[in-house]
Amino acid sequence: MGKSLEARVSRSENRGSIMSTVYQKYEYFPWRIVIPRLSFLVIWFFSGSFLMWLWGVWSGVFFTFFAIFVFSAVFLLACRHCAYYGKRCDLGVSLFVTKILKKGGDHSFFIQYARKTIPLLIVLPILPIAVGIYLFFYSFSLLMLIFVMMNLLSIGAIAYTSPRWSCPHCLMADCCPLSPFSKIDKG
Repeated sequence: MGKSLEARVSRSENRGSIMSTVYQKYEYFPWRIVIPRLSFLVIWFFSGSFLMWLWGVWSGVFFTFFAIFVFSAVFLLACRHCAYYGKRCDLGVSLFVTKILKKGGDHSFFIQYARKTIPLLIVLPILPIAVGIYLFFYSFSLLMLIFVMMNLLSIGAIAYTSPRWSCPHCLMADCCPLSPFSKIDKG
């Protein structure tokens, strides 16, 4: 970790043909990437929602509306300015965004607005994990343990696959504040 993009590219070129396609940019992400990543997101959302509803009706209602707010903010502020607007991104949500929102400005708007959504994208996954840990000690049940594990594994899978499956192939990797390949100032 911490190696430059050039070092990664030269290292991948030295390994032969298998690694030489790692940095190929996708105009449309292949379904072999979209389906698992979207599945991880759906599993995370439903397992997290279940944990929040287990804690109480109001926490479940809050989480559901907060998640809708966060994803709406991401769609409105980042996705409509993305190069994948009208195409198939790594999560497949760009096709949905195309149906509900008009195209935004150029990619400079993406950089500006994507940064504003990062705190929301950090807080949202923490909520069900925190509640799951609390419930683990407060009112343990096997069903609750299963949903905590599903939630942790799915958010872990998203975090693991992003820099491996998505970011290297993304058209926006150079300017995305979440990409390890970004060339913008992250401050």
